[in-house]
Amino acid sequence: EVRTINRITSLRATWRPGESWTVAGALPYVNRTHEQIMNEGGMPPMLMTWNYEGFGDTEILVSRDAWTASQGDVKVRLSAGVKVPTGRTTVPEQMGEQPEVSARPGTGSWDGSLGAASRWLVRMPIPGGGRGAMPVRFGVIGRWNGAGTEDYRVGSELQMHMSADYPVTSAVEFLLQGNVRSKGRDAVGSSEMDSGNTGGTWAYATPGLRLDLGGQARIYALVQIPVYARVNGIQLVSDYNVYMGVTRGMF
Repeated sequence: EVRTINRITSLRATWRPGESWTVAGALPYVNRTHEQIMNEGGMPPMLMTWNYEGFGDTEILVSRDAWTASQGDVKVRLSAGVKVPTGRTTVPEQMGEQPEVSARPGTGSWDGSLGAASRWLVRMPIPGGGRGAMPVRFGVIGRWNGAGTEDYRVGSELQMHMSADYPVTSAVEFLLQGNVRSKGRDAVGSSEMDSGNTGGTWAYATPGLRLDLGGQARIYALVQIPVYARVNGIQLVSDYNVYMGVTRGMF
């Protein structure tokens, strides 16, 4: 493994059919550069490079408020989701080879998830005087993956997140997250991949900013910095991840 560069653009939409219910969907478009060196007996090492793009798998998440404190300062939500195999599962070959299934835009599998999240409103001093409400959130979500292309099954995954949004001004918020991801080994099916080079645990510190543009429009940017990584076998680990986005309320 040499390097992988991921450029992912996601279209996300959220609908609230009722006061307690939320339905969210996401459709990613993946642009990826993937490089690795092939070592086979009797042959000199060969650098293989793939450049490809395409739609990834669609994800739908339904969540509902399970409990709210009398004053609304504390809220607990439960969620369930499904990943639909809408993504591209084959890419142009290099020397008769495609990258591993998990590196392609879509895995070809149906996957499910269950999660729970809580939110507290913490009253604290804010710049300019006075006190404001800072949302503090904690969430955990588990994903169970089905078999997809070449009977490849991506390992089950557990994610935990803790975040806080601090109001710097009426239009600017400082964002801080802690993210932990633990993933089991993949079941490689008929792909001839090595399951010993899959799975691990990662932890990130993720600071960022969000700017309110008015008219229900916001922009945000975050930098995800790894603070811990333990992977099985030989795997690529990112030096950093950058997230940027725009949100706009429609109703």
